[in-house]
Amino acid sequence: FQRIGRDLGERDIHPPLYFWLLHLWLIAFGVTVRSGPSLNVLISAGTVVLVYVLGRRFSPNRAAASVGALTWALSPATLSITLIARQYELLALFAVAFILLILTIAEPQRSPAAWEHFALAVITAGGLLTHYHFLLLVAAGGLVALWRLRRSPRGRRLALEVAIGAGAVVGHLLLHPYVLHSFTRSQGKTPPWDWGKAVWRTRKVIATVADFGGTGLTRAIWALALLAAAALLIGMARRWRRGDGDGAGFASLASLVVVVLLIWSAIVVLYVSMLTPYHAMRPRDLAMVWPLLSIVVIASLWRRGPGRWLACALCLALPVTAWSWPRQLEGAGDDSLTSVASRPLLVDSVNAGILPRVLWHAAPETPVFAASEAYLLKRKPVWRDGLGDRAIYAAARDYNTQAVRDRVLALLRKRYQVTPGAPHSTVLAFDLRRGGGEEVPNGGAAAER
Repeated sequence: FQRIGRDLGERDIHPPLYFWLLHLWLIAFGVTVRSGPSLNVLISAGTVVLVYVLGRRFSPNRAAASVGALTWALSPATLSITLIARQYELLALFAVAFILLILTIAEPQRSPAAWEHFALAVITAGGLLTHYHFLLLVAAGGLVALWRLRRSPRGRRLALEVAIGAGAVVGHLLLHPYVLHSFTRSQGKTPPWDWGKAVWRTRKVIATVADFGGTGLTRAIWALALLAAAALLIGMARRWRRGDGDGAGFASLASLVVVVLLIWSAIVVLYVSMLTPYHAMRPRDLAMVWPLLSIVVIASLWRRGPGRWLACALCLALPVTAWSWPRQLEGAGDDSLTSVASRPLLVDSVNAGILPRVLWHAAPETPVFAASEAYLLKRKPVWRDGLGDRAIYAAARDYNTQAVRDRVLALLRKRYQVTPGAPHSTVLAFDLRRGGGEEVPNGGAAAER
Protein backbone atom coordinates (compact mmCIF):
# COMPACT_ATOMS: atom_id res chain seq x y z
CA PHE A 1 0.00 0.00 0.00
CA GLN A 2 2.88 2.33 0.75
CA ARG A 3 4.41 1.64 -2.62
CA ILE A 4 1.12 2.40 -4.40
CA GLY A 5 0.95 5.79 -2.70
CA ARG A 6 4.62 6.50 -3.40
CA ASP A 7 4.42 5.50 -7.07
CA LEU A 8 1.29 7.60 -7.62
CA GLY A 9 3.06 10.57 -6.09
CA GLU A 10 6.12 10.09 -8.27
CA ARG A 11 4.30 9.48 -11.57
CA ASP A 12 0.80 10.87 -11.13
CA ILE A 13 -1.20 13.39 -9.09
CA HIS A 14 -4.14 11.25 -7.98
CA PRO A 15 -4.71 10.03 -4.40
CA PRO A 16 -4.43 6.28 -3.75
CA LEU A 17 -7.71 5.05 -2.21
CA TYR A 18 -9.18 3.52 -5.38
CA PHE A 19 -5.91 1.79 -6.21
CA TRP A 20 -5.70 0.39 -2.67
CA LEU A 21 -9.18 -1.09 -3.17
CA LEU A 22 -8.23 -2.37 -6.62
CA HIS A 23 -5.14 -4.03 -5.13
CA LEU A 24 -7.31 -5.92 -2.63
CA TRP A 25 -9.78 -6.79 -5.41
CA LEU A 26 -7.00 -8.26 -7.57
CA ILE A 27 -5.68 -10.30 -4.64
CA ALA A 28 -9.16 -11.75 -4.11
CA PHE A 29 -10.20 -12.35 -7.73
CA GLY A 30 -7.03 -12.29 -9.81
CA VAL A 31 -5.91 -10.11 -12.70
CA THR A 32 -8.04 -10.22 -15.84
CA VAL A 33 -9.16 -7.67 -18.37
CA ARG A 34 -12.47 -7.48 -16.45
CA SER A 35 -10.92 -6.85 -13.03
CA GLY A 36 -11.19 -3.06 -12.99
CA PRO A 37 -14.63 -2.86 -14.64
CA SER A 38 -16.06 -5.54 -12.32
CA LEU A 39 -15.00 -3.55 -9.24
CA ASN A 40 -16.50 -0.43 -10.81
CA VAL A 41 -19.79 -2.24 -11.48
CA LEU A 42 -20.02 -3.04 -7.77
CA ILE A 43 -19.29 0.58 -6.86
CA SER A 44 -21.79 1.78 -9.47
CA ALA A 45 -24.53 -0.38 -7.96
CA GLY A 46 -24.07 1.43 -4.66
CA THR A 47 -24.11 4.79 -6.41
CA VAL A 48 -27.40 4.00 -8.17
CA VAL A 49 -29.03 3.33 -4.80
CA LEU A 50 -27.71 6.60 -3.36
CA VAL A 51 -28.80 8.56 -6.45
CA TYR A 52 -32.31 7.19 -5.95
CA VAL A 53 -32.29 8.06 -2.24
CA LEU A 54 -31.02 11.58 -2.95
CA GLY A 55 -33.53 11.90 -5.78
CA ARG A 56 -36.38 11.13 -3.40
CA ARG A 57 -35.48 14.27 -1.44
CA PHE A 58 -35.87 16.49 -4.48
CA SER A 59 -38.28 14.62 -6.75
CA PRO A 60 -42.10 14.75 -6.57
CA ASN A 61 -42.45 10.97 -6.29
CA ARG A 62 -40.70 7.59 -6.49
CA ALA A 63 -41.15 7.37 -10.25
CA ALA A 64 -39.19 10.58 -10.81
CA ALA A 65 -36.42 9.41 -8.47
CA SER A 66 -36.23 6.07 -10.29
CA VAL A 67 -36.02 7.72 -13.71
CA GLY A 68 -33.30 10.05 -12.41
CA ALA A 69 -31.24 7.12 -11.12
CA LEU A 70 -31.70 5.17 -14.37
CA THR A 71 -30.81 8.23 -16.46
CA TRP A 72 -27.47 8.43 -14.69
CA ALA A 73 -26.85 4.67 -14.73
CA LEU A 74 -27.67 4.18 -18.43
CA SER A 75 -25.79 7.16 -19.80
CA PRO A 76 -22.90 6.36 -22.19
CA ALA A 77 -20.81 8.80 -20.13
CA THR A 78 -21.41 6.76 -16.96
CA LEU A 79 -20.76 3.46 -18.72
CA SER A 80 -17.51 4.77 -20.17
CA ILE A 81 -16.40 5.61 -16.62
CA THR A 82 -17.32 2.13 -15.40
CA LEU A 83 -15.19 0.43 -18.07
CA ILE A 84 -11.85 1.93 -17.03
CA ALA A 85 -9.85 0.89 -13.97
CA ARG A 86 -9.67 4.40 -12.59
CA GLN A 87 -11.04 6.21 -9.56
CA TYR A 88 -13.91 8.13 -11.17
CA GLU A 89 -16.68 5.65 -10.31
CA LEU A 90 -15.62 5.77 -6.66
CA LEU A 91 -15.51 9.57 -6.87
CA ALA A 92 -19.15 9.63 -8.01
CA LEU A 93 -20.15 7.37 -5.10
CA PHE A 94 -18.47 9.62 -2.53
CA ALA A 95 -19.91 12.74 -4.18
CA VAL A 96 -23.52 11.55 -3.95
CA ALA A 97 -23.00 10.25 -0.40
CA PHE A 98 -21.44 13.56 0.69
CA ILE A 99 -24.23 15.71 -0.74
CA LEU A 100 -26.94 13.41 0.64
CA LEU A 101 -25.45 13.52 4.12
CA ILE A 102 -24.48 17.18 4.30
CA LEU A 103 -27.89 18.38 3.09
CA THR A 104 -29.55 16.05 5.60
CA ILE A 105 -27.44 17.47 8.43
CA ALA A 106 -28.20 21.00 7.21
CA GLU A 107 -31.98 20.61 7.53
CA PRO A 108 -32.87 23.49 9.88
CA GLN A 109 -35.97 21.70 11.22
CA ARG A 110 -34.16 18.60 12.53
CA SER A 111 -31.38 17.80 14.97
CA PRO A 112 -28.64 15.67 13.39
CA ALA A 113 -27.35 12.60 15.19
CA ALA A 114 -23.72 12.21 16.22
CA TRP A 115 -23.24 9.31 13.79
CA GLU A 116 -24.17 11.60 10.89
CA HIS A 117 -21.29 13.95 11.68
CA PHE A 118 -18.95 10.96 12.04
CA ALA A 119 -20.13 9.56 8.70
CA LEU A 120 -19.61 12.97 7.08
CA ALA A 121 -16.00 13.02 8.32
CA VAL A 122 -15.39 9.50 6.94
CA ILE A 123 -16.91 10.34 3.55
CA THR A 124 -14.93 13.58 3.37
CA ALA A 125 -11.70 11.69 4.05
CA GLY A 126 -12.62 9.00 1.51
CA GLY A 127 -13.47 11.52 -1.19
CA LEU A 128 -10.26 13.47 -0.70
CA LEU A 129 -8.31 10.19 -0.88
CA THR A 130 -10.00 9.43 -4.20
CA HIS A 131 -9.59 12.57 -6.32
CA TYR A 132 -8.46 16.14 -5.78
CA HIS A 133 -11.66 17.40 -7.46
CA PHE A 134 -13.52 16.29 -4.35
CA LEU A 135 -12.17 19.36 -2.60
CA LEU A 136 -14.35 21.46 -4.93
CA LEU A 137 -17.42 19.49 -3.84
CA VAL A 138 -16.52 19.90 -0.16
CA ALA A 139 -16.27 23.67 -0.64
CA ALA A 140 -19.54 23.91 -2.62
CA GLY A 141 -21.51 21.60 -0.35
CA GLY A 142 -20.11 23.20 2.78
CA LEU A 143 -21.05 26.71 1.64
CA VAL A 144 -24.60 25.66 0.76
CA ALA A 145 -25.02 23.81 4.06
CA LEU A 146 -23.74 26.73 6.13
CA TRP A 147 -26.09 29.06 4.25
CA ARG A 148 -29.03 26.82 5.08
CA LEU A 149 -27.97 26.86 8.75
CA ARG A 150 -27.36 30.61 8.87
CA ARG A 151 -30.25 31.12 11.32
CA SER A 152 -29.49 28.02 13.39
CA PRO A 153 -27.47 28.04 16.63
CA ARG A 154 -23.76 28.53 16.21
CA GLY A 155 -23.14 25.07 17.70
CA ARG A 156 -24.77 23.34 14.73
CA ARG A 157 -22.61 25.17 12.23
CA LEU A 158 -19.51 24.47 14.33
CA ALA A 159 -20.29 20.74 14.46
CA LEU A 160 -20.60 20.67 10.67
CA GLU A 161 -17.31 22.51 10.25
CA VAL A 162 -15.53 20.19 12.69
CA ALA A 163 -16.83 17.07 10.90
CA ILE A 164 -15.62 18.30 7.50
CA GLY A 165 -12.34 19.53 8.95
CA ALA A 166 -11.68 16.23 10.73
CA GLY A 167 -12.27 14.32 7.49
CA ALA A 168 -9.91 16.63 5.64
CA VAL A 169 -7.19 16.16 8.27
CA VAL A 170 -7.52 12.37 8.20
CA GLY A 171 -7.40 12.37 4.41
CA HIS A 172 -4.28 14.55 4.46
CA LEU A 173 -2.53 12.30 6.99
CA LEU A 174 -3.22 9.16 4.93
CA LEU A 175 -1.85 10.68 1.74
CA HIS A 176 1.68 9.72 0.86
CA PRO A 177 3.89 12.85 0.96
CA TYR A 178 4.82 12.27 -2.70
CA VAL A 179 1.19 12.84 -3.72
CA LEU A 180 1.32 16.31 -2.22
CA HIS A 181 4.71 16.93 -3.82
CA SER A 182 3.25 16.00 -7.22
CA PHE A 183 1.10 19.12 -7.16
CA THR A 184 4.21 21.25 -6.66
CA ARG A 185 5.89 19.42 -9.54
CA SER A 186 2.97 20.03 -11.87
CA GLN A 187 2.87 23.79 -11.25
CA GLY A 188 5.77 24.40 -13.61
CA LYS A 189 4.02 22.45 -16.40
CA THR A 190 1.05 24.81 -16.67
CA PRO A 191 1.05 26.24 -20.22
CA PRO A 192 0.86 30.01 -20.75
CA TRP A 193 -2.49 31.62 -21.52
CA ASP A 194 -3.51 31.37 -25.15
CA TRP A 195 -6.81 32.64 -26.55
CA GLY A 196 -6.88 30.06 -29.31
CA LYS A 197 -6.41 27.21 -26.85
CA ALA A 198 -9.00 28.74 -24.52
CA VAL A 199 -11.58 28.74 -27.34
CA TRP A 200 -10.70 25.12 -28.18
CA ARG A 201 -11.08 24.14 -24.53
CA THR A 202 -14.44 25.92 -24.32
CA ARG A 203 -15.68 23.88 -27.27
CA LYS A 204 -14.37 20.78 -25.56
CA VAL A 205 -16.44 21.61 -22.46
CA ILE A 206 -19.61 21.91 -24.56
CA ALA A 207 -18.85 18.64 -26.34
CA THR A 208 -18.25 16.83 -23.04
CA VAL A 209 -21.59 18.00 -21.60
CA ALA A 210 -23.27 16.76 -24.79
CA ASP A 211 -21.46 13.41 -24.47
CA PHE A 212 -23.70 12.48 -21.54
CA GLY A 213 -26.42 11.84 -24.13
CA GLY A 214 -24.18 9.80 -26.41
CA THR A 215 -24.78 10.35 -30.10
CA GLY A 216 -27.53 10.93 -32.61
CA LEU A 217 -31.12 11.28 -31.45
CA THR A 218 -30.30 10.62 -27.80
CA ARG A 219 -27.80 13.48 -27.81
CA ALA A 220 -30.52 15.79 -29.18
CA ILE A 221 -33.02 14.61 -26.54
CA TRP A 222 -30.43 15.24 -23.81
CA ALA A 223 -29.79 18.77 -25.10
CA LEU A 224 -33.54 19.45 -25.22
CA ALA A 225 -33.94 18.06 -21.69
CA LEU A 226 -31.21 20.39 -20.39
CA LEU A 227 -32.81 23.44 -22.00
CA ALA A 228 -36.30 22.48 -20.81
CA ALA A 229 -35.10 21.84 -17.26
CA ALA A 230 -33.30 25.21 -17.19
CA ALA A 231 -36.45 26.99 -18.41
CA LEU A 232 -38.61 25.22 -15.80
CA LEU A 233 -36.14 26.06 -13.02
CA ILE A 234 -36.11 29.73 -14.01
CA GLY A 235 -39.91 29.76 -14.03
CA MET A 236 -40.09 28.09 -10.62
CA ALA A 237 -37.53 30.56 -9.22
CA ARG A 238 -39.60 33.53 -10.39
CA ARG A 239 -42.80 32.15 -8.86
CA TRP A 240 -40.94 31.34 -5.65
CA ARG A 241 -39.68 34.92 -5.36
CA ARG A 242 -43.22 36.22 -5.84
CA GLY A 243 -44.40 33.94 -3.05
CA ASP A 244 -46.52 31.87 -5.43
CA GLY A 245 -47.22 28.46 -3.95
CA ASP A 246 -46.63 26.89 -7.35
CA GLY A 247 -42.96 27.79 -7.05
CA ALA A 248 -42.49 25.95 -3.78
CA GLY A 249 -40.78 23.10 -5.59
CA PHE A 250 -37.86 25.37 -6.37
CA ALA A 251 -37.01 25.79 -2.70
CA SER A 252 -36.26 22.07 -2.33
CA LEU A 253 -34.22 21.96 -5.55
CA ALA A 254 -32.31 25.20 -5.06
CA SER A 255 -29.59 23.74 -2.84
CA LEU A 256 -28.77 20.96 -5.28
CA VAL A 257 -28.87 23.30 -8.26
CA VAL A 258 -26.37 25.63 -6.59
CA VAL A 259 -24.02 22.74 -5.74
CA VAL A 260 -24.11 21.47 -9.34
CA LEU A 261 -23.44 24.93 -10.76
CA LEU A 262 -20.60 25.61 -8.32
CA ILE A 263 -18.65 22.40 -8.90
CA TRP A 264 -19.26 22.38 -12.66
CA SER A 265 -18.17 26.02 -12.94
CA ALA A 266 -15.05 25.38 -10.85
CA ILE A 267 -13.99 22.41 -13.00
CA VAL A 268 -14.62 24.39 -16.19
CA VAL A 269 -12.72 27.45 -14.97
CA LEU A 270 -9.72 25.31 -14.01
CA TYR A 271 -9.80 23.71 -17.46
CA VAL A 272 -10.38 26.77 -19.64
CA SER A 273 -7.77 28.76 -17.71
CA MET A 274 -5.30 25.94 -18.52
CA LEU A 275 -4.65 25.04 -14.89
CA THR A 276 -5.54 21.43 -15.73
CA PRO A 277 -4.17 19.40 -18.70
CA TYR A 278 -5.73 19.60 -22.16
CA HIS A 279 -7.03 16.01 -21.86
CA ALA A 280 -8.77 16.69 -18.50
CA MET A 281 -12.22 17.33 -19.99
CA ARG A 282 -13.79 13.99 -20.75
CA PRO A 283 -16.95 12.42 -19.31
CA ARG A 284 -14.88 10.91 -16.49
CA ASP A 285 -13.69 14.37 -15.43
CA LEU A 286 -17.31 15.36 -14.68
CA ALA A 287 -17.99 12.18 -12.70
CA MET A 288 -19.15 14.20 -9.68
CA VAL A 289 -21.51 16.28 -11.77
CA TRP A 290 -23.42 13.61 -13.72
CA PRO A 291 -25.43 11.96 -10.89
CA LEU A 292 -26.38 15.30 -9.33
CA LEU A 293 -27.24 16.82 -12.72
CA SER A 294 -29.41 13.81 -13.57
CA ILE A 295 -31.45 14.38 -10.41
CA VAL A 296 -31.84 18.10 -11.12
CA VAL A 297 -32.90 17.59 -14.75
CA ILE A 298 -35.41 14.79 -14.11
CA ALA A 299 -36.85 16.36 -10.95
CA SER A 300 -37.40 19.63 -12.84
CA LEU A 301 -38.97 17.99 -15.88
CA TRP A 302 -41.26 15.81 -13.77
CA ARG A 303 -43.12 18.82 -12.40
CA ARG A 304 -44.80 19.42 -15.77
CA GLY A 305 -46.77 16.95 -17.88
CA PRO A 306 -44.80 17.41 -21.14
CA GLY A 307 -41.58 17.34 -19.15
CA ARG A 308 -42.42 13.87 -17.86
CA TRP A 309 -42.72 12.55 -21.40
CA LEU A 310 -39.36 14.13 -22.26
CA ALA A 311 -37.73 12.61 -19.14
CA CYS A 312 -39.09 9.16 -20.01
CA ALA A 313 -37.97 9.53 -23.65
CA LEU A 314 -34.45 10.34 -22.47
CA CYS A 315 -34.36 7.40 -20.08
CA LEU A 316 -35.57 5.02 -22.80
CA ALA A 317 -33.25 6.39 -25.50
CA LEU A 318 -30.03 6.20 -23.47
CA PRO A 319 -29.79 2.37 -23.49
CA VAL A 320 -30.21 2.38 -27.28
CA THR A 321 -27.14 4.60 -27.60
CA ALA A 322 -25.14 2.78 -24.96
CA TRP A 323 -25.98 -0.79 -26.02
CA SER A 324 -22.50 -1.48 -27.40
CA TRP A 325 -20.60 -0.48 -24.27
CA PRO A 326 -21.03 -3.79 -22.38
CA ARG A 327 -19.29 -5.56 -25.28
CA GLN A 328 -16.10 -3.69 -24.38
CA LEU A 329 -15.97 -5.83 -21.22
CA GLU A 330 -15.10 -8.79 -23.42
CA GLY A 331 -11.57 -7.49 -23.80
CA ALA A 332 -9.28 -4.56 -24.19
CA GLY A 333 -8.60 -5.31 -27.85
CA ASP A 334 -10.78 -5.69 -30.92
CA ASP A 335 -10.44 -7.66 -34.13
CA SER A 336 -8.32 -4.99 -35.80
CA LEU A 337 -5.67 -5.49 -33.10
CA THR A 338 -6.04 -9.08 -31.86
CA SER A 339 -6.20 -10.89 -35.20
CA VAL A 340 -2.90 -9.56 -36.54
CA ALA A 341 -0.43 -10.92 -34.03
CA SER A 342 2.15 -11.61 -36.73
CA ARG A 343 2.26 -7.99 -37.90
CA PRO A 344 4.42 -5.28 -36.36
CA LEU A 345 2.39 -2.96 -34.13
CA LEU A 346 3.14 0.76 -33.91
CA VAL A 347 1.66 2.49 -30.84
CA ASP A 348 1.90 6.25 -30.37
CA SER A 349 1.61 6.21 -26.57
CA VAL A 350 3.44 4.65 -23.63
CA ASN A 351 0.88 5.95 -21.16
CA ALA A 352 0.00 3.49 -18.39
CA GLY A 353 -3.68 3.82 -19.22
CA ILE A 354 -3.18 3.06 -22.91
CA LEU A 355 -0.33 0.65 -23.64
CA PRO A 356 -1.39 -2.30 -21.41
CA ARG A 357 -4.92 -2.27 -22.88
CA VAL A 358 -3.57 -2.24 -26.44
CA LEU A 359 -1.15 -5.10 -25.82
CA TRP A 360 -3.36 -7.23 -23.57
CA HIS A 361 -4.27 -9.77 -26.27
CA ALA A 362 -1.16 -9.42 -28.40
CA ALA A 363 0.87 -12.61 -28.84
CA PRO A 364 4.30 -12.63 -27.13
CA GLU A 365 6.05 -12.73 -30.52
CA THR A 366 4.26 -9.62 -31.86
CA PRO A 367 6.85 -6.96 -32.81
CA VAL A 368 5.88 -3.74 -31.01
CA PHE A 369 7.28 -0.23 -31.28
CA ALA A 370 5.71 2.11 -28.72
CA ALA A 371 6.71 5.73 -28.22
CA SER A 372 5.20 9.16 -27.77
CA GLU A 373 3.94 11.12 -30.76
CA ALA A 374 6.75 13.62 -30.31
CA TYR A 375 9.34 10.83 -30.46
CA LEU A 376 7.75 9.33 -33.57
CA LEU A 377 7.91 12.65 -35.39
CA LYS A 378 11.54 13.30 -34.42
CA ARG A 379 12.91 9.80 -35.00
CA LYS A 380 11.01 8.47 -37.99
CA PRO A 381 13.90 6.43 -39.49
CA VAL A 382 14.19 4.51 -36.20
CA TRP A 383 10.69 3.04 -36.37
CA ARG A 384 9.41 3.37 -39.94
CA ASP A 385 12.11 1.20 -41.48
CA GLY A 386 11.24 -1.69 -39.15
CA LEU A 387 7.53 -1.97 -39.92
CA GLY A 388 7.95 -4.18 -42.98
CA ASP A 389 5.31 -4.61 -45.69
CA ARG A 390 2.27 -5.00 -43.40
CA ALA A 391 1.73 -3.40 -40.00
CA ILE A 392 -0.85 -1.86 -37.70
CA TYR A 393 -0.75 1.71 -36.38
CA ALA A 394 -2.63 2.06 -33.07
CA ALA A 395 -3.29 5.77 -32.43
CA ALA A 396 -4.31 6.55 -28.85
CA ARG A 397 -7.60 8.40 -28.42
CA ASP A 398 -6.66 9.90 -25.05
CA TYR A 399 -3.74 12.20 -24.26
CA ASN A 400 -2.86 12.68 -27.94
CA THR A 401 -4.23 15.24 -30.39
CA GLN A 402 -5.70 14.69 -33.83
CA ALA A 403 -3.41 17.33 -35.34
CA VAL A 404 -0.25 15.45 -34.31
CA ARG A 405 -1.82 12.11 -35.23
CA ASP A 406 -2.44 13.44 -38.74
CA ARG A 407 1.26 14.32 -39.02
CA VAL A 408 2.22 10.74 -38.11
CA LEU A 409 -0.29 9.46 -40.68
CA ALA A 410 1.20 11.78 -43.30
CA LEU A 411 4.61 10.19 -42.70
CA LEU A 412 3.14 6.71 -43.00
CA ARG A 413 1.29 7.53 -46.23
CA LYS A 414 4.59 8.27 -47.94
CA ARG A 415 5.31 4.54 -47.83
CA TYR A 416 2.02 2.76 -47.08
CA GLN A 417 -1.58 2.57 -48.05
CA VAL A 418 -3.36 3.57 -44.84
CA THR A 419 -6.79 2.07 -44.23
CA PRO A 420 -8.72 2.98 -41.06
CA GLY A 421 -10.03 0.02 -39.10
CA ALA A 422 -12.95 -0.26 -36.69
CA PRO A 423 -12.91 2.35 -33.88
CA HIS A 424 -11.84 1.01 -30.50
CA SER A 425 -12.51 2.43 -27.06
CA THR A 426 -8.79 3.04 -26.49
CA VAL A 427 -7.21 3.56 -29.92
CA LEU A 428 -7.91 4.17 -33.58
CA ALA A 429 -6.46 1.30 -35.58
CA PHE A 430 -5.00 1.82 -39.07
CA ASP A 431 -3.96 -0.99 -41.40
CA LEU A 432 -0.64 -0.27 -43.13
CA ARG A 433 0.10 -2.00 -46.45
CA ARG A 434 3.18 -1.08 -48.47
CA GLY A 435 1.96 0.14 -51.81
CA GLY A 436 3.85 3.10 -53.18
CA GLY A 437 2.38 5.63 -50.75
CA GLU A 438 -1.12 5.62 -52.15
CA GLU A 439 -3.10 7.77 -49.78
CA VAL A 440 -6.57 6.92 -48.54
CA PRO A 441 -8.48 10.27 -48.47
CA ASN A 442 -9.63 11.48 -45.07
CA GLY A 443 -8.54 8.29 -43.37
CA GLY A 444 -8.09 9.89 -39.98
CA ALA A 445 -11.44 11.63 -40.05
CA ALA A 446 -13.22 8.43 -41.09
CA ALA A 447 -11.72 6.48 -38.25
CA GLU A 448 -12.59 9.21 -35.77
CA ARG A 449 -16.23 9.03 -36.83
